[in-house]
Amino acid sequence: MSQQIARYWRKFTQEQMINRGLGLLRIVYGIYWMYHASWKVPPDFGQIDNTGLWFWISQGAEYPTFDWYHAFLESFVLQNFTLVGYLVLLVESTIGLSLFLGVFTRLGTLLGVLVSINIMLTVASVPSETVWFYIALIGLHLLLGITRSGRFFGTDNRLAQRLSKLSVNGSPVAAFLLRFT
Repeated sequence: MSQQIARYWRKFTQEQMINRGLGLLRIVYGIYWMYHASWKVPPDFGQIDNTGLWFWISQGAEYPTFDWYHAFLESFVLQNFTLVGYLVLLVESTIGLSLFLGVFTRLGTLLGVLVSINIMLTVASVPSETVWFYIALIGLHLLLGITRSGRFFGTDNRLAQRLSKLSVNGSPVAAFLLRFT
């Protein structure tokens, strides 16, 4: 059995192995974001029990990283918390599905970078939180976006082929969307 497994792995080139690894990493990060979205529970997003999203945003306001960001949390985020909660749930779910399915992965990774920066700004000064995790998360999203990881174990490969044909035929929308595969 182990010889069969060894033969199976030897037939892949280094590039194929890297592509498979990137595809699997992308899927794992998709699961990570879907899990992250799962504890953003409407309608109060933890506000009543001081848990979940409310807890972490409150912690960010209590232990501000930057004065300007603290002002944003106090004047906009906490004042419009339910709306922000739904937006966070929508964006994190979109990131998770994009990465998990490998569809418009570059858009998903771009959103992942932006949301990771936002989370880092919110909780970087909270005791027991570490900024390095978010820096690593940003780096991994950049890696997954730059390498077009959605084309490995994802739908971006077929989507890119179709959009490319439409783009060659003069579709500006297809040309624009092709950039996100």
